[in-house]
Parts: sequence; structure tokens; C-alpha cells
Amino acid sequence: TDLRLLTCVYVMLESYGRIGEILALTEDDVDFERGIITFNQTKNNLFRSVPVSKQTIKIMSELLETNQKSFPRNHNRFFLTNTGKQMKYSSLKKSLLTAAQRAGLKQHVTFHYFRHTAATNFIRQGGSIKTLQYYLGHSDINVTEIYLHEDDEYNRQTQQEYTPLNILKDNTLKTRKGQRSHRQKFR
Repeated sequence: TDLRLLTCVYVMLESYGRIGEILALTEDDVDFERGIITFNQTKNNLFRSVPVSKQTIKIMSELLETNQKSFPRNHNRFFLTNTGKQMKYSSLKKSLLTAAQRAGLKQHVTFHYFRHTAATNFIRQGGSIKTLQYYLGHSDINVTEIYLHEDDEYNRQTQQEYTPLNILKDNTLKTRKGQRSHRQKFR
């Protein structure tokens, strides 16, 4: 069960998938060579393909291999119960809450929290909002912009790092240093 939940967390964070889309994944939906997950069962009935890391592909392969050994009839599904049936949202949610409690987390953890975290960090690291819109499976960019909610401290840090005054300050310092060394040459 820990491998199943860990795999789910990896997939949620890297694929930006909704939990229902992730639970529906089969072996056929993953290109293990290229590292791409294709969501075919989506909220808006439009498929989308999202690249993921080798690490996520590796853990998905491990889970699939474990499932194939334990439950040959459902050999192509990733998220199965301990009895080999397709996992339902409520069962996985219970598993997540148990893991959060074991970890000593005080904050309420939801599957959507991972999607929101992934989207926010994508933007913070300079990712394109149009690319994020595609990854999230939103047909309207306005819905994607909801994920851009940033905390005040992050906004303050970003503004201080990228303010145009930094360029002026740097140029002023370079000019002053250049003037001093020029003056020193002629003394």
C-alpha cells in the first residue's frame, strides 16, 4: 500500500492529473520509453499527454510489476486494492489520510492539494501559463489563473529579485567603478 500511495503522489505532482484521471491509468496510457503519461479519461473528455521524470516512470514500473505478480487478471492497472480490484477514490483517500497522520501532519491533506502545489511550483520556476493550462487540462485559461495564487512573501521576494531598479543600481555601480579606475590612471 505504501508503494501504491507513493506512486500516486509522484504521478499527481508530475502529471498535474486529477485523482480520477490518475486512478483510471492503465499500462497502455504510459509510454515508458519516452516518459509520457496520456490521460484518456478526463473531465472534459479531451485526452492530454504530459511528460514525467525517469524517477516517476521507474516507480510506476515497480508498482505495475508488483500488481502483475499479485493480480494477473488486472495486470495492466496501476492502482489496485489489496484484493486486486480497481481502487476507488474513497479507499485511496483513506490511505492518504492515514499516511498524513503517521507523518504527523497537522494540516488537512487532499489530492487536490498536490495538483495545486505542482501548478504553483511550475509557475514559480518560470513555466509558461499556456503549458500549465494544457497540463492541467483546462479549456479556459481563466481557470488556470486560479492556480497562480501566490503568498505575499513569495511576491515580495520575487519583486525584490526582479525589480528594474536592480539593473539601474548595477549599471550605476559599474559606471562609478569605471570612473574611479579611469581617474586613478591619470593621477
